[in-house]
Parts: sequence; structure tokens; C-alpha cells
Amino acid sequence: MDVVSLVKENWSVISQAPWVFVTLAALLGSGGFVVGRFLLSEKVSNLESRLATRDERIKDLESKISALDTEIAKDDSGIRQMLLGRFTSQYQTEKGGVSLRMKAGLELPPADWINSKLEELEEPWRVRNVRGRHCEIYDIASKK
Repeated sequence: MDVVSLVKENWSVISQAPWVFVTLAALLGSGGFVVGRFLLSEKVSNLESRLATRDERIKDLESKISALDTEIAKDDSGIRQMLLGRFTSQYQTEKGGVSLRMKAGLELPPADWINSKLEELEEPWRVRNVRGRHCEIYDIASKK
């Protein structure tokens, strides 16, 4: 039933006691609001607790990511040494007549050659001052 037609049909009653109608409408409206708020308060509190749980989960994952970043930074030197070993083997295969020290793993290839391979791999680090098996490793950004 339409509200407008309901008011039209009952206008004679409403016009005789307008304050009763207004009071009754206010009571019914506020009662509906209170009941709706009571019924939805559980849902709202449930959603708030789910948000709090997600916030805690996000913080936990962020701390785990931070710990992994630190661990990766520590492992980075091992990865760099592994790449240098691989480059030494590759250099021996490509160039053929290399020194006995390089064949024994006591000498690295020339820095220019290593740096060209690092550039091909788009690694953010380079080497300089190669002396035997030792070299200085630096990040490209901190070279300057």
C-alpha cells in the first residue's frame, strides 16, 4: 500500500488530531531506528573485530617481510660470490688459455669482463680492484 494513498484515505482522521498523528509517527520511527540499531550492532561489532584482525595480520606480514629483506641482504654476499664463481667458469670456457691460478680458483677474470656480464644480467653491483680471488664489490648507486 502506498503511503500517499493511505494518508489521503485517512486525512479526515489525521486533520482532527494532528498532534496524535505526529507523535505516533515519531514514536514508530524512533522505535524502528532503535530496533534496527540493536539488530545491526552485532554485525557492526563483528566487522570491526574482523578489521582489527586484518590490521594485526597486515602488521605481522609487514614484520615478516622486513625480516626477510634483512635476511636477503645478508644472503646477498653469498649470491654475489656464487655469481663470481660462475663467471670464472664461464670465462675459462670462453677464453680457453687461462692461467693455472684461475683454473685452480685462485684468480678472478678481469674486472671489465665481470662488469660486462653483470650489466647483461642487470645486476645493481659491479667489481673493481681485482687482486687474485679478491675484489672490491660496490653498488652502482653508491659508486659516485
